[in-house]
Amino acid sequence: MNAPPRQPLLKPYCQSVLRVEVPVVVSLAEKKMRIDQILKLVPGVMLQFNKPCTAPMTVEVGDQPIAHGDVVKVGDKFGIRITEILRPRERFIAITGRAPHPTELPTSAKTSRQPSPAAPQSSSAEDQ
Repeated sequence: MNAPPRQPLLKPYCQSVLRVEVPVVVSLAEKKMRIDQILKLVPGVMLQFNKPCTAPMTVEVGDQPIAHGDVVKVGDKFGIRITEILRPRERFIAITGRAPHPTELPTSAKTSRQPSPAAPQSSSAEDQ
């Protein structure tokens, strides 16, 4: 008895998106520095970070952290052994035809998004 052919999980036009190459970045650590300190950097200066050297590295795609992992040596190069896949954060805002209330925005957007001046203003009993 022959098994029926398997159906692809995605339509062909969706499968092509999976072949797009994107940069994958591994970040060691980060810190804030004043511009005058940055201008004083020269070869040989050491920057110290507050992250322990045994802490996992963060793997990012498109400035979004997607995983943590440990640094490993692969031949004469280095790599990352993934130890944890991170859950995606809320990245979408519902399109409603009105400016969202600050409580409707993801935390990262609350400080940077201002209501659009073209957004229709709703009038309710609470506003009056």
